[in-house]
Amino acid sequence: MNSSLLSFLSLFLLLVLSPISSVVALLRAPPHLSPVSAEKLIRDLNLFPNKPFNIIADDLQSADAPSIVERRFKFPDLVDPSGVSAEELGHHAGYYQIQHSHSAKMFYFFFESRNSTTDPVVIWLTGGPGCSSEMALFYENGPFTIANNLSLVWNQYGWDQ
Repeated sequence: MNSSLLSFLSLFLLLVLSPISSVVALLRAPPHLSPVSAEKLIRDLNLFPNKPFNIIADDLQSADAPSIVERRFKFPDLVDPSGVSAEELGHHAGYYQIQHSHSAKMFYFFFESRNSTTDPVVIWLTGGPGCSSEMALFYENGPFTIANNLSLVWNQYGWDQ
């Protein structure tokens, strides 16, 4: 009886204290982006779909002819100088209007091939309710991954090879 009570208390303390230690570790972590840098990154990622350059006229002609809204973006404070340079990434992002919808658009990333200009274009569709497409981009088979120091490093299994 005494050993089962001790086991129960040990397990209880483990379950109670584990989340607390994780929160303390997060609070002690040094911030990597200042608010100004974070806002600049959001602007560079073109995450403001209500801006005039992202709004496509809602008429019959625009529904028949889809168009791409594109803007290059950079990762000024997130790229490790010894790793991937922003120029090497060859990336684009924007919105693609969905035909036969009322002003619906899909956000996309485009990454050029690392090896050859004759490589085929790969379209990777992922995401949806409960899972962002950034999960596949940064943690599965995107061109680069996020290292432990929060910098970008080449993914040797990236779809851009």
